Amino acid sequence: MKWMTKSGLKVGRIGCAWLIARYVDHQPQFVFCDVDDMPAEALRRGAILFHIDGSEYAREGTESSFEVLLRKSNLTKNPALVLLSTIVGTADIKTSPHQRPEGAGLRALCDGLGWRYPDDDNQILVEGFSYYDSLYQWCERQVSLGRG
Repeated sequence: MKWMTKSGLKVGRIGCAWLIARYVDHQPQFVFCDVDDMPAEALRRGAILFHIDGSEYAREGTESSFEVLLRKSNLTKNPALVLLSTIVGTADIKTSPHQRPEGAGLRALCDGLGWRYPDDDNQILVEGFSYYDSLYQWCERQVSLGRG
C-alpha cells in the first residue's frame, strides 16, 4: 500500500511510519509531499494519509497520531508497543498526559535527523527506524522486568 504524509519528517511521522512498516503493512510505500490539498493528492496517488489533520490516523486531542494508529490497528494488546506509544506521545505532544522522561531524548534524536538530512525523508526513515527498533527493544525489556 501507499502511505502519504507531509515531508520534513519529525518524531511523530517517523514513529507512525515505523509502526506501519513493522506492524500494519510489511511492504509499505511511503510518499512525502507538501501540497495544500493532501486529501486530494492522496486520492490521486491511491495513498492512505497519516499524521495529517483530518485523516483517519491523525492526532486526537492529547493522543498522538502514533497512539491513534496503534489503537485503530488493534495493537494495544502489545504492552511494549503501548509503552512506546506513551514515549512517542510525550515526544510529539506538548500536552501529553504521559510525560515520559524518554520522550525528550526521542524528540532530540529525531530533530537531529531532520537537521542532518533536511532534504532526504527516506534517509530519515532509515535511521529513524533504527532508533525506533532500539527503543522498542528497550520497551520490551522494561515490560519483561515489570517496569512498563
